[in-house]
Amino acid sequence: MGSRLHPVRRRDLPRLPRAADDPAWAGAAEAAWGLCGMVVTGAGRVRGYALISPAVNVPRDHPQAGGPITEGAAVLMELQTPGVPLAPRNPDARQLVRGLAGHLVRQRVGCLEAFGTRGPADPTVWPVDWLEHEGFRIVRDSPTRPRMCLELGHTLRLPDLVGWWQRLWVPLTGPTNPEPAGRVAERTGVARS
Repeated sequence: MGSRLHPVRRRDLPRLPRAADDPAWAGAAEAAWGLCGMVVTGAGRVRGYALISPAVNVPRDHPQAGGPITEGAAVLMELQTPGVPLAPRNPDARQLVRGLAGHLVRQRVGCLEAFGTRGPADPTVWPVDWLEHEGFRIVRDSPTRPRMCLELGHTLRLPDLVGWWQRLWVPLTGPTNPEPAGRVAERTGVARS
C-alpha cells in the first residue's frame, strides 16, 4: 500500500511521538501557514512526520534555536521516520521535506532552515550529508552544527517546467490532442472499416 501525506495542525501534536514540548510555536506556524507540519502515513500507521515553526517562535532551549540566516524563513523543528534511519534513500523523509517545501512555496516562504550535525543525529538535528542530499546548503559553517537552508524558490520540479512550456507553446501552435477516430472519418470522408 502506498503512502499519503497529510497536514499536521496543533491539535494533532498529542498523537505524534515527538520531542518538542512547547506548543506555542505550533500555533504560530498554523496561524502563519495553515499547518505546523506534515505526517506521512501508510498501512494504517504513521511512518514519519516533520514539524516547522516561524523562526521567531522557536523556543530558546530547542536545538534549532539560534535565529535564521534568511528573514521570514521557516525552521524545521523536528523530523522523524521511526525505525528507519535518515539515509539518502529514505522515501518517507524525502516525501516530508518535499511536501513541506511545496506547501511553503505556496505560502510565499523563501527558505526552510535547519541546523545539521556532523556528529550523532536525533529527531531535532539531522546529518549534514542527508540535508545536502535533500537540497539544503550550508549558509553558516561550523565544525559540528552548520546552519543549512533549503531555498524554496529553487525547488521547481521538471513537471512544473513541462506545464509551463505547454502553456506557452499551445497558444502558438494549437492543441496537440488527437481527435477521436469518428470525427476524423466524418471530416475527411474516409469510412471506417
